[in-house]
Amino acid sequence: MVLEVMGQTMNVDDLAQFFNKHVKTPFTAGTDDHVYKFVGEDGAGVTGAGEPLLDIEWMKGMAPKVLTEFWLFEGGAPGDFAHWNFCHALLNWTTTALADDDGPLVHSVSYGYQGSIVDSEFHCSPPEVDGIEDNLAKLAAKGVTIVVSSGDSGSGYAVNATTGAWSIAPAWPASSPWVTAVGSTRFAHETVGAAEVASTYFGGGGGFSVDFDRPGYQDAAVSHYLKKAPRGAKWPPAGSFPESGRATPDVATLGEGFRVVMAGRDAENDGTSGSAPIFGAIV
Repeated sequence: MVLEVMGQTMNVDDLAQFFNKHVKTPFTAGTDDHVYKFVGEDGAGVTGAGEPLLDIEWMKGMAPKVLTEFWLFEGGAPGDFAHWNFCHALLNWTTTALADDDGPLVHSVSYGYQGSIVDSEFHCSPPEVDGIEDNLAKLAAKGVTIVVSSGDSGSGYAVNATTGAWSIAPAWPASSPWVTAVGSTRFAHETVGAAEVASTYFGGGGGFSVDFDRPGYQDAAVSHYLKKAPRGAKWPPAGSFPESGRATPDVATLGEGFRVVMAGRDAENDGTSGSAPIFGAIV
């Protein structure tokens, strides 16, 4: 399942054309190249936008025989971003998922925000954030896997409105301890099949959360990283991030040079937004 929350939806003809052009695994036309089920605000939003097409084409293209759903939840009126509520959309999504005992076992989310989520721009309130986190924990307890792209702006930063001090702030909800955060790689030397290295076309999201403590399953890997990482000029200033915070990303996969079909034409896209549905399809 892929989640869309910004008033954008997919185009069924583009998905079918993507299969015809780019999916090499044997598939059944009319079935495997179609979405199994639409959930939420079916038909709303702008059709054929880049994000939902990247998500659904690569989720289905990597796992063509798996029944895949397309979930769309608005955070307000389509296009009215002045009053758009990111958390309202996420709360609707997680609440709907919890109520569906026969729903998808893997959810892929390519949306997030770096900085303090409780602010005027995204209109999120602390109770909404807490409600989303509670729902994510319950979904994890039910055995539902949620993968979230870690963002394309490096480790990000947030400025304290009172003190003016800044701190590193990885993207949320990727920073939630109840999800799997997915970062991006590329092929070394731009050669398909070569070793994978960290993406350089954009800053794959990552860092240490100021909102969540590090879960125990990360202790060994993070302790090794903090011990071995070079402390040169590129290392963040002391006190700019909590070393005991939840670290992201958890995993990474290819994130550069995605082929997509948009409005009937081949296009190219990049980002952890593509890495998340790929990893979700693998799961």
